[in-house]
Amino acid sequence: MKGSWSADDRELELVPQAVGKLFSSKPGYVEGMIRTLGKIWCPTKGIRCKELGDNIFLFSFLQPSGKRRAITDGPWEFGGDLLIVVDFDSSKRLKDLQFIYTPMWIHVFDLPLGMMNTVTGKAIGDKVGKVLEIATDADGSAVGSYLRVKVQVDIRKPLIRGVTLEKDTDGGDLWCPITYEFLPNFCYECGLLGHLEKECDDSVGKEHAKQFGDWLRASPSRRRVAEGGSSGSDPVQRSSDSWGRNSGKNSPRQITNSRRDSSRCEPELHDDGVDSSKVKENGHKHNEASILLLDKDGDQKGKEKKG
Repeated sequence: MKGSWSADDRELELVPQAVGKLFSSKPGYVEGMIRTLGKIWCPTKGIRCKELGDNIFLFSFLQPSGKRRAITDGPWEFGGDLLIVVDFDSSKRLKDLQFIYTPMWIHVFDLPLGMMNTVTGKAIGDKVGKVLEIATDADGSAVGSYLRVKVQVDIRKPLIRGVTLEKDTDGGDLWCPITYEFLPNFCYECGLLGHLEKECDDSVGKEHAKQFGDWLRASPSRRRVAEGGSSGSDPVQRSSDSWGRNSGKNSPRQITNSRRDSSRCEPELHDDGVDSSKVKENGHKHNEASILLLDKDGDQKGKEKKG
């Protein structure tokens, strides 16, 4: 038989829509989402929200910019739990929608000052996920207490705790910890977003030191919205314009889109096509990465880390 498209539904044409999934063992509260998320995404006119089952929700945005922000400005949380928002696609079935990626700003610490630039940010960011933006000055440098990179994180993989750089000066390794802004609830046992330790199969019958913890949470370096902070949380507690070096008060930063920086030097590829910044397998589900140490212009400063 042949179905019929909702061609006469003017609301689908005029009101931007998106679909979100809440990763929680508890059911989401529609009215609560309208209040908290509406203040962030559409602060003037708000949003509409409809429950679709299995903690999946249809959002309608009453301001044009609300949809763009909901999809690109994450991560979002409600009650501390991860909320992933994807575009509404009328040609797809509900079960065909994929809620597996969320954007995040990361802070990379303890880098040599000469390595705090766009090239290094892209090399590290691509090990954490997919680089979306890099916070740098106009000349591509980002000297400060940490390097700030926006990445698209695959929630099916454990959070990366840091990267190991191999230096050629003394032959030693340099450990650079990574933290995440507005990090929702995650599992301290396996490092995955979307569930807690008490819900993790990996934690059954195990008693040992956890490889993940609250130290992965970064103090946000910019306000999420003027009125409040991350969704599902106390707006006053979750908003901040004074943390980190990117507060905007002392040293204005420009956000560099990584796609526009493709002309800059990247880590060299070996003949076999494998990136020389190879992921290090260390028995912790690939939650550390070993990469080349590059200078500002992308010249190699170290060797490939084997293993």
